[in-house]
Amino acid sequence: MKNSKVLISLAVIFIVLLFAIALKLNMMNNVADDESDSASSSTSEETEIVYPDGVYTDGLASMIFSGTTVDISGMVFEYTIEDGYIVLDADSLYYSDELLEVYEYEGKTDDEVAEQMETTKSAASELLVSYNATNDWIMYESDIYVKTESYDLGPSGTYVCGSDENVTITFDNGMATFDNGEVVEETPYVIYDDVNGMEVVFYATDFETTYLYSGMGINYIYYDDVDTLKISSDTFTLAS
Repeated sequence: MKNSKVLISLAVIFIVLLFAIALKLNMMNNVADDESDSASSSTSEETEIVYPDGVYTDGLASMIFSGTTVDISGMVFEYTIEDGYIVLDADSLYYSDELLEVYEYEGKTDDEVAEQMETTKSAASELLVSYNATNDWIMYESDIYVKTESYDLGPSGTYVCGSDENVTITFDNGMATFDNGEVVEETPYVIYDDVNGMEVVFYATDFETTYLYSGMGINYIYYDDVDTLKISSDTFTLAS
């Protein structure tokens, strides 16, 4: 009888131990699953890459990003982002139609264009461009290129030249239309907040071939008041 009681007690203890072990193993598995999920989530967050998008300018030059393609003054590359740097794929380079038109305007031969492309490819492999995703700006050499400002901060509507009312320039959400009574041309622009004031920046690669550029000699307009623009030696006033 006594032995029977001992055996029963041992059996109960054994069952309790098995239950405790099973419970502990279950807890350990849950912790491991949580750690695995956490690690997976952390890895996913770390590998998420943010790409620049749109027009970035330093107030003079501009870069246009779309997906994994960047247009730098008509030189178009595929690129990747590695450790915060924009790495250009030199072999993917091609020249935009606008840049080819500029070269034609300048009288470059096909051989000269081909030679220029090879030079550009060689330079691209040495180019050091960084992207700060937190602040959404790009640094090339000592210049910082920022995402352009809202068009609401810039001129809007038609402006009339003070010395010749037949000459006008109209701004409409990123597209400017210049009309001198004989020639009508459109060119894209962005708004840039410079330390010296606000700017309208005309960023098209072929802007230098336009009538507007021939009168300005530069590709930007400073302004303090959106109702009045100083373009070259003329004052353009917003039409009422």
